[in-house]
Amino acid sequence: MNQPWAHNFPRTSAETSDRTATIWWDITPVGAERVVQRLDVAGAVELHVAFEVPWFSGFASMAISSPARSTCLEAARDPWSFVAGGLCGNESRMGGAPLVSIMMPCFNAERTLPMALASLRAQTYENWEALVVDDGSSDRTWDLLQGFGDPRLRLERFDRNRGRGAARQRCLEMASGALLSFLDADDWLFPEKLGVQVPLMEEHPEVVVLSGACVITDANGEPVGLTRTGLRAGRDFAVGLFARPGPPPLSFPPSMVRMAEAQSAGFDPNFRRSQDSDFLIRVMLGKRYAVSSIPVYAYSQAEAASLSKTLEGYRYRFRCYGQYRKRFPLRARSAMAKTVARMGVYKVAGWLHAEQRLIERRWARVTPESRDAYTNACELVTRVADMGAGS
Repeated sequence: MNQPWAHNFPRTSAETSDRTATIWWDITPVGAERVVQRLDVAGAVELHVAFEVPWFSGFASMAISSPARSTCLEAARDPWSFVAGGLCGNESRMGGAPLVSIMMPCFNAERTLPMALASLRAQTYENWEALVVDDGSSDRTWDLLQGFGDPRLRLERFDRNRGRGAARQRCLEMASGALLSFLDADDWLFPEKLGVQVPLMEEHPEVVVLSGACVITDANGEPVGLTRTGLRAGRDFAVGLFARPGPPPLSFPPSMVRMAEAQSAGFDPNFRRSQDSDFLIRVMLGKRYAVSSIPVYAYSQAEAASLSKTLEGYRYRFRCYGQYRKRFPLRARSAMAKTVARMGVYKVAGWLHAEQRLIERRWARVTPESRDAYTNACELVTRVADMGAGS
């Protein structure tokens, strides 16, 4: 049998290009004809098994992560079991890892969408599906989604703009995974995002929501801040109890949620802003959550931040807290009063043209470690995006 993990491919091979390299080797012990290992510059690996038996013939393929050398060897030793497992179930070949559903609402996102989509393809954890709802875009968003060319992307299009609450709820209804993750069309995921968070969720079954850190970027894609995790100095992970309604003590974009709790809570389709906070409160109330210090998400503050959006978000938060006045009368009214006070502060800051300073005060400084992590992640995702643009 030929070496199944060779890295030196002849540049003159008919099946080698600047984007991919292909090798074949025979699987004679069990009668399969051949297995092809396909490597791209992002490090993703696809194994294709061509097979023929008296009762069936065909061609099967599945994707695995680049570190999974053992998976390649497993396919070489027993390709029939490997193929059967891929054809008959939705678990990946990475030790029965759970399927992660990634929610992605889009609206007029043609400029940022290529990077967001590339960050999906760059994930080292490959057992995912992406539920993407085009919320009535008038640009080329829908064309870009249709041209992505990955069967893990499941698409739906609204005939008009209904707002993020409605788009997120539709994504949730489409999901079939055990865990739920999030991606906005103007942001992108670090390649290790799912690979870091899935094991933590498995290690902490009492946790319903796990969040990490966001690297906040400016209009030029430069890191300018970190979301605050609330972790004490020297700690990189903590578990807490969310006992009363109020601002969630974690960031929504880099979160991962257990699907049963997510679907039970749902998103309010009437919330055009702050539907994320409203959702998290319903999911977390009375339950345990966890926070990690690892940056896993690039958040475009340039696309998201403005005084009008901030004030609209606070109005929806006021409405959200009002839902808990009967169960938590003092806590709910306190949260509502603080929300009104914050709106007043932001209005004054707007008159003084100082609202951006208030927004930036919500961030922590970018550490050298998080800057390096961002740089490495950005380079990789950009390469994958460039490959997609050239195909």
